[in-house]
Amino acid sequence: INAEYMGFPDFPTASMPYYGREFSRRSDADFPPVPEPEIDAPPLQMRSLASESFDRLRIGDRIEDWATNVRVWIVRHIIAPLQEDIVEVDRFFTANSGESLTCINSLSAPYQQSAASSFMSPQQQTKETYLANMAKTLTQQNNNSVARIVEARLNVEQQLQTSRPLSRRDATLDPMLTRQYLLLRVKDFSPDPHLGHFLYDSGRMWSFGNGNTVPWSETPFPNDSAVVMHLFASFLDRFVPRVGNLSFIQRHFIDRDVTLINKESPILMHTPSAIVIIHETLNNKPYYSVVLRRTGLEEVQFATAQGRNSLFQAIATFIYLCKLHFHSVLDSFDISKSPLDLTSVLT
Repeated sequence: INAEYMGFPDFPTASMPYYGREFSRRSDADFPPVPEPEIDAPPLQMRSLASESFDRLRIGDRIEDWATNVRVWIVRHIIAPLQEDIVEVDRFFTANSGESLTCINSLSAPYQQSAASSFMSPQQQTKETYLANMAKTLTQQNNNSVARIVEARLNVEQQLQTSRPLSRRDATLDPMLTRQYLLLRVKDFSPDPHLGHFLYDSGRMWSFGNGNTVPWSETPFPNDSAVVMHLFASFLDRFVPRVGNLSFIQRHFIDRDVTLINKESPILMHTPSAIVIIHETLNNKPYYSVVLRRTGLEEVQFATAQGRNSLFQAIATFIYLCKLHFHSVLDSFDISKSPLDLTSVLT
């Protein structure tokens, strides 16, 4: 893979306006259960379920604007800063003979300690541990510029690591190839503040080392919906505290392998009695719905419109339900405040 990454344009620094209207309390009758979408349901049925869900939430006239705001928020807060860090980190380590620490390389691999290095003990053998100790030492030495580079490298690693397979098209997919593909998609997405290169049910062409280029359909790589959902969830993992041993993505995202949303679901068994979850529902095309569990009540599943905006509508609905039912507090973290300011998309 070509190690050169293009930069990204300047984006407006002003934050999006906060949605200031106070939500009124509503009775449970306002949220009757919406039928769970059938696997591979016809498009007309999906549109009907989505319209019914949005009407019951009283957001039908705003959901498309919110979905657009989610796109802008993801580029501004996640993808553009991530691409900037990738460029800066790779430039620094390449210039300082640290190619093995560039972003294309996993930090889970062993780090070969040089004789001059004083950042590691013999028991601390991975690149990630090496950099974590390096960042701590540099901070103590007030070498903040280099410490920031090292911290950025650790943040990039967290964004690129996958706790579960991004693609089930090929269970034997080499993690290094997935990493290369993620880096390329971040580079592709970063110039457009509205995520214009997003292909919800496919992805980019792939060039092999022999110069042979194949379309995405002939590769094992994840579609763009899976890539963006991964970037969104791994970004929130940095801020939303774990509950027990479960991270944000483990508590608030269920993939299509889990078909039943009930108390016996292995992901939901150890969650609190009230929670909001994004659920990847369909197999043939990326499709997302949102599940709301409330104390003493049945779980309610809200559909989205099938197609290019399903993921972004689901994220917007997820944020809306967090604001409406949990005062914007997600696992004890206020998502309405900096650095997330997620509720700003509800305008």
